Amino acid sequence: MTFTKTTLLLVLLFFVSILFSSFFINNFYEDRYVINEFGDRYIYAQRGMWYINEKTPYSEVFSEYPQIATYFFALPYIIQKLTNAETAPQIMYAYTTIFSLLMMVFATASIFLIYKLRVDKKYLSLLMLLPASLYFIHNRYDIIPAFLSLLSLYLLQKKKFFWATAILAIGVMTKWYLVILLPIYLTYYFWQTKKINWKMIIVFTLTTIIIIMPTILTAGFDGFLVPYIFHLTRNFNLESTFFILYYVFEQIGNIYIDSNAMLTFFFLMQFFIAPLALTSKIKTFEKVIKWSLLSILFFVFFAKFYSPQWILWFSPLVIILIKNKRDVLWLILFDLTTYIYFPILYYTITEISIIYLLTIIFRTFLFIKLILPLLLELLNDNLILSYFKKKLIPKTVSN
Repeated sequence: MTFTKTTLLLVLLFFVSILFSSFFINNFYEDRYVINEFGDRYIYAQRGMWYINEKTPYSEVFSEYPQIATYFFALPYIIQKLTNAETAPQIMYAYTTIFSLLMMVFATASIFLIYKLRVDKKYLSLLMLLPASLYFIHNRYDIIPAFLSLLSLYLLQKKKFFWATAILAIGVMTKWYLVILLPIYLTYYFWQTKKINWKMIIVFTLTTIIIIMPTILTAGFDGFLVPYIFHLTRNFNLESTFFILYYVFEQIGNIYIDSNAMLTFFFLMQFFIAPLALTSKIKTFEKVIKWSLLSILFFVFFAKFYSPQWILWFSPLVIILIKNKRDVLWLILFDLTTYIYFPILYYTITEISIIYLLTIIFRTFLFIKLILPLLLELLNDNLILSYFKKKLIPKTVSN
């Protein structure tokens, strides 16, 4: 993708964002938020108020987000000072508009990196602009960790292990899920050199410490723990796989599952791919992408609280790996299914409906349809499973 095409794409996305923020601000005068969904952007604005109120993040201004995200939420306020906004509604409108424009910058950069990382049919990188993906790019900040993961992977492909790990650490402090990629990076380096790269571990650790130290120094250890306690004590939601199983067992089999035991199992399964990756042959960069995708899919699939914007976490890797029309169809179906249940159905129904549940179940089916073949393929790379497979399956004796 040339500089001119990238610039044109950015200008186009700016135009789309301004169009959404200005002309469709009221979503056709319906409370369905099919274009603009201000809820999370207002939350981001609240979390960024530590800057304008000169308060300490976490201790004086609550934030359930990691440090980089919490600091970033102040940036629209800094840019907003260049506008004529004075009243509270004007400031909030300026904040949300500027925020969405900034997300378009990260979206353009992400598409550029996908373009670079794809081997062929590079135009498929534009699949990042499918309806649900574009909706969450405009209304959420998850495109930032998606961009950081792509940048880190791009640097890893170029064998710049130091910078790849540093960017990954910054990504983790934007959204914690990216920590699950570190074992894959380390394993990939090992199979490239037959050595353990302790520098990567040190760089990751030091970068993380540098980012969190200001919080510990200003808000104390209690302030540092605020977002972790929030998420660990958070309950499950209707969109999660956990709820689907819980609901099905209760309604069909009249079986009541021990929620605490099941939640513990689901939490462990979120990180299940990490030990598998550490004991597998990850020799090619394509395998890095596949293991990264599988790790993120497991993390998302077994999360007790599922957020639809997480499509931005894994769709870039899906696009990089697309081989045929069937793969394109899966991504389009998943994206449209996501957009149908959120925001359309989510803001239309007033209580749990069969249509809403069926849409969530279909989305879960699409998840499984992607996870299972990928898992079965990558299990062949695992050294421990390969060892037991050789032991358990007798060798064919020739006559």
